[in-house]
Amino acid sequence: MKKNDNIFIYTISDFKNKASECIEMAFQPFLNKKKENISLSVIANKYPDKPVDQRIKIIIDSDTNASSYIGFLKYSEKVPEGYDYYLYIDSDILLFGDEEELINQKYDYTIVQEDWVKMSHEWHCYKHRTEEEFEKMQSLNGINAGTFGFKDVTFLKFVRDLYRKEVTDNLIRNAMLEQSSLNYAICKKLDFNLKNAFRLTDKACFFAQDKKFEKNKILYHFNGFSNQMESKYQMMKNFLNNKSRA
Repeated sequence: MKKNDNIFIYTISDFKNKASECIEMAFQPFLNKKKENISLSVIANKYPDKPVDQRIKIIIDSDTNASSYIGFLKYSEKVPEGYDYYLYIDSDILLFGDEEELINQKYDYTIVQEDWVKMSHEWHCYKHRTEEEFEKMQSLNGINAGTFGFKDVTFLKFVRDLYRKEVTDNLIRNAMLEQSSLNYAICKKLDFNLKNAFRLTDKACFFAQDKKFEKNKILYHFNGFSNQMESKYQMMKNFLNNKSRA
């Protein structure tokens, strides 16, 4: 990464209870270093009741798809142009690395794969793929939609075009659609060769609420679809407290 490259790091939120606190914990490594070339933002469908750190910009997107599933805001039209690299992280993630460990601009995309499920699983497999593409998916681990990066902001339109006509009123189906659209988009861009992406899989810890801190891991995801931000805040806080005592 070049010293003066401008990096856009963002998350999304509907600012439910304790969401602001989770976002600040997720962004803490970047807030501590105060680098001028890094912009921190939240794409949200409303403003928070409780203020977020003023160094984090809130961008409002009234996309109606977000009312069906907030995850669609990851691909918002409001993500600004003009940055050298973009990194998305869920707000239920704790980071212990810096941007140089999370981004490698030799690659057009950054991904984290799930080692317990193949891309052919319904949570990862885009339903309008061809049979030939499905065969390729069976040999690939699914890409987790909680952390990903890209160079060209037009990538987000590519993902939007995959899901926009498919959104329903079913929350679970929409979550599956969002993640499978991302998987398919990255695969199409890389011709199903994920070795051509910068992979953070070995540095990521999933279901971190059940794990301990490890020096070789820099990304701790407190994933679990049913958990609200209030419970995730407590999980993240407990993890940090246990880490400090270790």
